[in-house]
Amino acid sequence: MQIKLGEKTYDTGKLTGEALWESLEFEETVKAEKVMLNQLNMMAEQVVKLYKNQFTVEDIKKGLESHEVWATLNNQCFGVGYKLVEKIETKNE
Repeated sequence: MQIKLGEKTYDTGKLTGEALWESLEFEETVKAEKVMLNQLNMMAEQVVKLYKNQFTVEDIKKGLESHEVWATLNNQCFGVGYKLVEKIETKNE
């Protein structure tokens, strides 16, 4: 997976099964959270972890335009599981 912050693009590298488990556990935790700001903070921290600290939460805040933040973080956090489902569906067709 990749994320572009400002002019720089970052890559997660190979994502293992562990990343899928963490993504699903994280999704359950975020969905249980009721306050949007808490969700946003949790997602930003998860993205930094997913990219192995190549950048910080502050880099995300400064590198994404306001209208891109929610969708980008959502896609990054939950994209691990979505990519697996896409591969399974493609394989079964």
